[in-house]
Amino acid sequence: MNKYLFKIWTGPVAVKEMAQKFRDAGIEVKTEGTEHIYVVSSGSDSHAASWKILSDLNKKYNKDFGVRPQMVRRIVD
Repeated sequence: MNKYLFKIWTGPVAVKEMAQKFRDAGIEVKTEGTEHIYVVSSGSDSHAASWKILSDLNKKYNKDFGVRPQMVRRIVD
């Protein structure tokens, strides 16, 4: 399974709150920025890893908050 780093725009106001929601949904948050959070997800490819982020949010909150993960890079261990 490959790991990918994603950038997710949250807006300037609720970065810390959104990062905590991601953590509570079991998503690994790497960095909290000014308007973005960076998360790590795994999957067979970047699309599957992105889908996993949205799926985990839907499982926990029954919504994905309208976020659309943008792949930054593949993480090589």
